[in-house]
Amino acid sequence: MSDFKLLQDGDPSPFRIENPDADSRFVVICDHAGQSFPARLGQLGIRDEDRQKHITYDIGTEEVGLYLGEKLNAVTFIAHYSRLVADVNRDPFRFDFVPEVSDHIPVPGNKDMSAKELRARINEIYKPYQFALGDCLQSFLDRGDAPFLLSIHSFTPEMDGHKRPWEIGILWTDEDRAAPPMLDALRKNNPGLTIGDNAPYSLKLHGGRDYSNTVELQARARGIPSLVVEFRQDTVDTPEKAVKMADIFLESLLEVMRDEDLYRLSA
Repeated sequence: MSDFKLLQDGDPSPFRIENPDADSRFVVICDHAGQSFPARLGQLGIRDEDRQKHITYDIGTEEVGLYLGEKLNAVTFIAHYSRLVADVNRDPFRFDFVPEVSDHIPVPGNKDMSAKELRARINEIYKPYQFALGDCLQSFLDRGDAPFLLSIHSFTPEMDGHKRPWEIGILWTDEDRAAPPMLDALRKNNPGLTIGDNAPYSLKLHGGRDYSNTVELQARARGIPSLVVEFRQDTVDTPEKAVKMADIFLESLLEVMRDEDLYRLSA
């Protein structure tokens, strides 16, 4: 019996690369930018209004990522498919790679999925994205350069009844040398903002690194320096807001990244 084929003619590609010939050290990724669903899956049984919510994609990240990619002259990866179809920032054997429930909203099309259907989502969406990003980062190393991976995400203003006060959060582990000075710079340059240190969730807590699979797999495994940033979604939910917050972030990033030691590979 032939394998299940997910993507058909007319479906979007799994991702696109903007600024492929950019020559800075930065590589920008937007794992959760996409809202697309393969035609074969419909919209997985969710309602039209739920398709516009954070369960489907990281609101504002495509706009922020494209703007930062342009300003940094960086190769920029934009994932096209909804994280409900295949979350490219999760290990494909985690339960939430294709969640049956997201933020208390059932996703009927992911329930009782067969092994061949799961394999199709891995092989046709997850692997092409991860392999292309890995090839890009490895190309820097092969020519003797150290790239810097910048991972762009966004988070909901409220979760399970709890208000989230941070406009920007920096997520990090002890390997991430750029995170502490970035937190300091953001707070110094923006005294009116609340900057989250491993908030709205921590990559230092047990299991927390599972929520940054792309950085773990592609950057940390190669010793490549990286930074994970989260923007609160109500601060980036229009193009104008996205540019404003991207500029706020960029001011501090450029200040911090003048330190050449932050581009050094880890052992």
